[in-house]
Amino acid sequence: AVQLRREMWRGSGWQITKWPTFLLIGALAGLLYVMVTFDNFYVYRADIRGTSLLSADEIYQAAGIEGYNVFWLDEQTLATRILRQLPYVIGVDAQLQLPNQVHLVITERRPRIAWETNQGQAWVDEQGVALPPLPTAPARPLLRLVDLQQATIVPQPAGQPPVIGPGGLPVVHMQTEVVQALLTLATLLPGTQTFYFDAQNGLNLRTADGASVIFGTKGDLNRKVAVLQAIQAEWKKMGRTPAQIDLRVAERPYVR
Repeated sequence: AVQLRREMWRGSGWQITKWPTFLLIGALAGLLYVMVTFDNFYVYRADIRGTSLLSADEIYQAAGIEGYNVFWLDEQTLATRILRQLPYVIGVDAQLQLPNQVHLVITERRPRIAWETNQGQAWVDEQGVALPPLPTAPARPLLRLVDLQQATIVPQPAGQPPVIGPGGLPVVHMQTEVVQALLTLATLLPGTQTFYFDAQNGLNLRTADGASVIFGTKGDLNRKVAVLQAIQAEWKKMGRTPAQIDLRVAERPYVR
């Protein structure tokens, strides 16, 4: 009788060696239940760093993680979602930690120029990307470029629809050579914050004593500024102020 019962047990396939497998499956099922149902694994806040122009709440809303289980989130997808929605964000380092921690380190675009045109104002970064101004002003004062006719814009190819970028905004660029010229002049002429641009004269400005200085669009700005300072020093000795200094050709400046 004992032998018969052993044979019946062996023939049913319920060998004692299979019990660890069923115990493991049960443990995994229990763990899955805890992961899905326990509130400790759901996200209701995030640690957000690196922002100055944007608020942490804007980043959090763009991430779209409120009330999500941390096991349902993916770091790469999270970063891509923020970059797609916020044009002022150019980098996201996302990290997830148990039980429900989300860490976001944000790299923001750095606007350098306030571009004033007949269409309004835009902020332009060092790559020439123009975006609508934000409520929060940058920590570093922006250079002001008055370009009423948008002479510095990179034209859209004829017949092609505008390219739509992050946040659903059309991609608009300022000519990179103009951006670099402005940043160079701001270094060479500290204290000058407002510049002008038109198709005829290119870059120009007005000095504190009222003189109009025309730099044009080409040439060595270092040399042009040196010529400008020499002319200003010479006229100051004479006790006079020029009305206009044309430096489009630095070797042959025109002064009146």
